[in-house]
Amino acid sequence: ALKLFNVESSKPDMKQLKYMLAFDIDKLLVNINSVTGEATPSYILGGAVLARRLLSAAGHCVRIIVALRDPCSRAYSHFNMTADSNGTEAQKKRRGKVAGKTFDEIINDDLKALEEINLHPKMD
Repeated sequence: ALKLFNVESSKPDMKQLKYMLAFDIDKLLVNINSVTGEATPSYILGGAVLARRLLSAAGHCVRIIVALRDPCSRAYSHFNMTADSNGTEAQKKRRGKVAGKTFDEIINDDLKALEEINLHPKMD
């Protein structure tokens, strides 16, 4: 059975196969006991909950590599994605918060929200 990226199936569907082709599967299969995957950066906000899940899934001999993009270019990329007028109705509905706002307005709104709950330091 194939077990990569939480796919446990002897016959993964086409969407799963297309996704897995983005990775060098031959190198990932060198050690059949390896558990490999990827996730959105927001998953690391899970803290202790995430750590417990990783330990239960992979044991104590775990090496975790976290690669993050430049936060400014990541924020701008995310803004462009959510401001895009293309997509399903559900996607467009979730983007409603961004509709009609500039990148600067979104950043200022986020900074204000963080300040209101005392999570944003003053950066003079």
